Amino acid sequence: MNRGRKRRGGCLISFILILLILALAGYGWYLYSSGKNEAFNQKIGHRIEKERPADAEPIPENELGWYFGQLDQEGQTYYQVFYDAVLAGGDSFETACTDPDQIQTVWNAMMMDHPEFFWLTGGINLTTYQPALGEPYTVITPQRSCTPEDQVKREKEIEKAVQDYLAGVETGADEYTRIKQAYEYIIDTTDYDEYASDNQNIYSVFAGHRSVCAGYAKAFQYLMKSQDIYCIYATGTINQTGEGHGWNIVRCNGRYYHVDVTWGDPVYNETEDPVPESMRTMNYDYLCCSDSVIVKTHTIDGKMKVPACNDDDLNYYLLHDMYYTDYDKGFFRQIIYDDVDEQKASSVFCFADHDLYKEAQEDLTDSLLHDGANRILANTGLSNIKTYYEERPEINKIIIYWQYE
Repeated sequence: MNRGRKRRGGCLISFILILLILALAGYGWYLYSSGKNEAFNQKIGHRIEKERPADAEPIPENELGWYFGQLDQEGQTYYQVFYDAVLAGGDSFETACTDPDQIQTVWNAMMMDHPEFFWLTGGINLTTYQPALGEPYTVITPQRSCTPEDQVKREKEIEKAVQDYLAGVETGADEYTRIKQAYEYIIDTTDYDEYASDNQNIYSVFAGHRSVCAGYAKAFQYLMKSQDIYCIYATGTINQTGEGHGWNIVRCNGRYYHVDVTWGDPVYNETEDPVPESMRTMNYDYLCCSDSVIVKTHTIDGKMKVPACNDDDLNYYLLHDMYYTDYDKGFFRQIIYDDVDEQKASSVFCFADHDLYKEAQEDLTDSLLHDGANRILANTGLSNIKTYYEERPEINKIIIYWQYE
């Protein structure tokens, strides 16, 4: 009997030690007790909320962007939790989601919708914990592009640049005017530089003034959000090179259009001579264009679902009488004469289809170009000038650049 009692006592001590070890190790565990007329369930240890608290401030509708809308209900819940956590600050935060693919999908959606989170690179580190008892959870540690102290300083720099810009926007300007103005502002104030620091975020544009496509597109998206114009950040590749690229889809007057600010910076297909820097002008090929135009040069990421852009009514050349549906050599000669008499920097001809482009191409790059050059010589008294032209067959456009000295 004495041996039996000692044996039972030893088991009890061992069981208590095991419980103490589990508690000290930080595991969550449950203590259940039930009776005939009552029951209770008390959780001791770590607990992660699966949803936003019921009393949390609702996220403004204009902050729930396009990619939020592409998530399922559970993904949208996590998106809002992640959004709250980013605004709250801190090095890391916890989520009840333990599927790394789902976390990455939701995180990517949030980052695509929020260019203002410039201090985050988009990368995240994940650590998932599985308690011996209780529910698993994941700790998310976002990767930063700058320290929290620098973040505060940079936010002020960005805010000043944006407020200075907005002060120059005409009160009551329509959506198209504001879209065009933002397009021109970014191109005028930013140089394309693949080696620019922070070139994947808006700080490189608003403070550094040197960036690449990601910086251009996110800065444009930020300016649109600042003016309550719906704008989407889109990614894909360039058809000719296969290189990754970023641009935008904007909603204007209830319709969607592609906008590629990066390609608004002058890019030239050189002929015999490169176009001098002083003669290069902003181009508007990809300001509010349709799917039918963008697909000739861009391929959107196949994983993305984006709205259709079916309208060509905001084509810049159509709006400014440089879009042609037929060809008459004499009529085009007169256009060139009028342009050089007014000493315009260039004459632009954009055609409705490729057959028209081919019909006009030889005249515009040869005899009509020479007619314009001779007109300049007669007007200025110069003995000679150089002529330059650019051919863009993929969008059926020809530009002739004029020199007056």
